[in-house]
Amino acid sequence: AHTYTELARVVRPGGRVIVADWDAPERGRRSVELVIRMVEKPHALEVLGDGIVDALCDVGFSILAHDRAQSRTLSFQLVEAVRK
Repeated sequence: AHTYTELARVVRPGGRVIVADWDAPERGRRSVELVIRMVEKPHALEVLGDGIVDALCDVGFSILAHDRAQSRTLSFQLVEAVRK
């Protein structure tokens, strides 16, 4: 949550941010979540799915795009947002 609060503090109204991070694939989601639990910090699961979108909206951003890329080995998401 601190990261998103800091983004809201330093990005002026009308400013844009792009955030890229992991996302769980449609198939094999449990396996990815297990790996994240083993090697990442506990809050890393919060960004999966709509977690980044929700966090940005909570601190005053509007979502312009939320794209997901799925593959057998790697899934990620790209979020573009503008500060209200």
